[in-house]
Amino acid sequence: MKSDNKTIESAYQELQTIVSEFENDEINLETSLPKFKRGLELAAYLKDRLGALKNEIEEIKEKFADKQA
Repeated sequence: MKSDNKTIESAYQELQTIVSEFENDEINLETSLPKFKRGLELAAYLKDRLGALKNEIEEIKEKFADKQA
């Protein structure tokens, strides 16, 4: 996926737009498959980035807790 320069916020917004289009039946058959694929790519990107951020936060918390002890 070409999200190297994409922020979490912009990826989430793009995913929300795609989801909204599907929910509101604003998508036709010709565009639905690529949009669906893009939605899956965005979801995977967000899962990876948020997981990495969660791990980073946990590491910071552990380092801070060690310094407090």
